[in-house]
Amino acid sequence: MERKFAVVQWSEGEDSGKLSEVKTDTIRGYDDSKMDQHGNPISTYSAVIEWRHGKKPRGRWPHYRGTVVFVSGRSIYDVTVIKKWKHSELDQGAFGSGSERGAVTVTGFDPEDLAVDVGYWFKGSTNRKGYLSEFCEFHGSEYMEILQHISIRWLSLERCLTRLLQQYEPLTSYFKSLNEKQPRFRRLVDVFSNPLTEVYLLFYQATLPAFSTLNLLLQREKSSIFLLHEEVS
Repeated sequence: MERKFAVVQWSEGEDSGKLSEVKTDTIRGYDDSKMDQHGNPISTYSAVIEWRHGKKPRGRWPHYRGTVVFVSGRSIYDVTVIKKWKHSELDQGAFGSGSERGAVTVTGFDPEDLAVDVGYWFKGSTNRKGYLSEFCEFHGSEYMEILQHISIRWLSLERCLTRLLQQYEPLTSYFKSLNEKQPRFRRLVDVFSNPLTEVYLLFYQATLPAFSTLNLLLQREKSSIFLLHEEVS
């Protein structure tokens, strides 16, 4: 399958630092050989990319430099939204709690598993929290309690991922500095050793609010059918 879609992180322009989905043909001189079979970059892939936002200006779209972080044969939004509409029960809240699963299929990264693993690792352990607090002090950041994600409380995932990003550097140092043999700890070492983990978290942090807002709209007691077309289109 030809990989026509990419997730890029902008280095310049109005969206500098943000993630966007673009067509690969907007990436100047796009070279698919720089991406592995799973769609991840073999090494840092910096490129000049068309910034298609709003109404097209006269002449051509502006171009800014960015980094290609993922490519796929299907739109990320098609995978995460349309697939869940076809296979989920909206009245059970699956749209909100599992809307990220399509993206898991194409990236191999599961934010829900990460949130659960980190939450349970620190739950009820004063010693582990104390060590993490020391790493926070080392990085000059404020220690914040790690939040516990519960799958049936679908709104908690967004808050948990935001907290992981707030504590990302201390958590990375924590898991890469200690040596534990528990399977959960080894999984977390692998995740926090992956340079793309923070990029994936930023992507989910940017997209989950849309699903949460729509899910809240669908579960309102008052009639809201007249609002749905605008929200889903």
